[in-house]
Amino acid sequence: MRGCGHERGVRGTPAAYERALDAIATELAFSPLIDYQHRRTLLADWALPPESWHQIANLLERRPSARYICDDRARPAATACLWTQVTQGEAQFAPQPAEARTDPGLDAAWNLDRFTIGHWLRQNRVPFYRQLKPLLDAYAAQLAQAVDAACFSRRLTRSLAS
Repeated sequence: MRGCGHERGVRGTPAAYERALDAIATELAFSPLIDYQHRRTLLADWALPPESWHQIANLLERRPSARYICDDRARPAATACLWTQVTQGEAQFAPQPAEARTDPGLDAAWNLDRFTIGHWLRQNRVPFYRQLKPLLDAYAAQLAQAVDAACFSRRLTRSLAS
């Protein structure tokens, strides 16, 4: 019967649901599994190398604004954003930078910066962060590939930005 929603291929029908479910199952079956625990383990002490941060920062247009941080203070926050993206972990579990572990002032600044910068990157409204996000996304993709391929040592200190 036409118009009743029972014909093959009509959205919202049981047949359409089963085809969509089969497509998702096929995609999952043929996609490589990602070991996020392995990524978290390898990146437990990792930090975005300063030279990589400077290469990324140099690609950004400078726009005066109180809403962005682009100096070296942003590198640990960018590290947390990258860690979160690569490991699919929560920002509050991102490894604390070594320099912040012994300095309460740096620890407080890092905690604030990682959430502030993460917020602006997710919002994608401020031009500066709109420029930064694809650069960090590209770096995260390279980092994830490097971790998954186990091409680097445990500390992953080689610059990926070049």
